[in-house]
Amino acid sequence: MAKYEVDNRIVGREHGSGVYTHSPYLEIEFEEMLQLKNLKSERMQSGYVDTVMVWKEDDNKIKTEHLATLIHFFTKLVVIPDDFIERYNVKPYHISLIRRMYIEHDDWQDSMACMGFKRPYGNSDVLGDVQEEYESVMGPITKFEDIPESFYEGWLEDGEEMDNDTKSDIISEYSYEHREDGFLLNIHNEVMDILEIMLNELELKSLIWESDNTPGGSNWNPVWTPTEAGINKYQTMKREVKLERILKDD
Repeated sequence: MAKYEVDNRIVGREHGSGVYTHSPYLEIEFEEMLQLKNLKSERMQSGYVDTVMVWKEDDNKIKTEHLATLIHFFTKLVVIPDDFIERYNVKPYHISLIRRMYIEHDDWQDSMACMGFKRPYGNSDVLGDVQEEYESVMGPITKFEDIPESFYEGWLEDGEEMDNDTKSDIISEYSYEHREDGFLLNIHNEVMDILEIMLNELELKSLIWESDNTPGGSNWNPVWTPTEAGINKYQTMKREVKLERILKDD
């Protein structure tokens, strides 16, 4: 399973929704970085999960086909500081879901950038993806002893013992039937809330990124790292913006 590394930190697991470009370089305009901070989003209904997050072109000042690439890149590679994690009570499973989130361009009705309506986290079983990331950190949501005996009555033949494999099957079946109880959906909604705050407060602190792909290469899940030139360019632009604000205030 491919991983992304930024500043020597493993920041996400990959499920077929990587940041792929034909060039091993990706350059971001500083103005685009600022635009990400002022995006207007909304939640739209999906046939696969309650709602997904969308950014309509009519509500924002950037072409949404390009915006989808920017947000997708942002979700994979932005560094999330510890103070941000503490301030907004961000859990490891929130981060892993944001890392595996798929952002695409959709123009079926309105031109928009959006979480994938069918597979926002890589698979059409959306709540199953949420459960996978939650349980990878927190352990099983459902324990066998919490399942009422009436649920698995008739699972065993007369004289057959309850082994671990059968317990695992019962837990899986029970968990699947109770996915709509709200717990997993709440996590999905929390992820969207956190992403909105991330876009508003965090920045990709490099304007030029380099991947381990080759020009025209077929690695669909490359590892991207910030370049020294990109970091310097970002810092220069930040200083210029800060200076402009000081002069404007004076």
